[in-house]
Amino acid sequence: MISELPIHIADILHKRADYVLLTDKDWWKREQKTWQDFFGKEIDVPLPPREMREIMYAAYGLKWPTVEPVYIPLIGYDDPKAFDPKATYPGWWLKPDHNFWQMVEEGQIGNESVQFGGYWAVYDVTTKPDVPLFGRGRQMYKADLLGNDPFGRLLAALRGSKTGLIAFSPFFDNMPKKSRFALSPDEIDKIVLPEILQRLGVDKSLWTIRLPKTIEYSLLTSRFQKKIPTLVPECAEWFADRDTSGKFLAGGNEYNRGIMGVYTGASNTHDELVGFRPIIIKK
Repeated sequence: MISELPIHIADILHKRADYVLLTDKDWWKREQKTWQDFFGKEIDVPLPPREMREIMYAAYGLKWPTVEPVYIPLIGYDDPKAFDPKATYPGWWLKPDHNFWQMVEEGQIGNESVQFGGYWAVYDVTTKPDVPLFGRGRQMYKADLLGNDPFGRLLAALRGSKTGLIAFSPFFDNMPKKSRFALSPDEIDKIVLPEILQRLGVDKSLWTIRLPKTIEYSLLTSRFQKKIPTLVPECAEWFADRDTSGKFLAGGNEYNRGIMGVYTGASNTHDELVGFRPIIIKK
């Protein structure tokens, strides 16, 4: 196992004093009010699990200040039309494009892509980068004013010659090894995400980590629009959804007003314009 990153308590207290002072009930009230305004109707929200605060503290200790405790509402089971391109929820301004809805309609992706929720989660809201005019692949996610990515050191170590867990392709020799880009969905799912969970010291019997689903991403990006800019013409991200052939869904770039692109890619695809963000979910 790669050595643990140091914990800096001063950074925790300085950067996220707001969450240090919040109680579980405060989080509960925030989620209830936020989703009620978002959907325009009352949303049932249970109290957050006690372990969530420990995960938040651990994340801050790993220099990952851009995490948000969120409740993913239970939507879609009692109403098949809950997630529909014609749905007019007040807060849902960024929706998947016609490709996604066509895949749903034709059964290329399962009902779990539009029927989910009812769980608390810790979500990464690190700012998605723009793609430079020259030097594609050099773009970096930034979680602080210094331009650091909380997963940068981990990714560089996993790509290092000593560990050999992730091969670094010569096709991307100009790309920083700390970059979230040019990682295949398989590498993210089987190597990177489990390592993040391991470093957080999370009880794997209670929590799981994965990529966000397409609808989760659209909902949470709509909600945290100031923290996850979407007007990025090329930069996309991998999603957890898979089609019947085993390909992963990707997208998230807003190419038209309120519409985000969605397409598929093989599980071993390395793309210098597709990054990722994790979501840690209470089982």
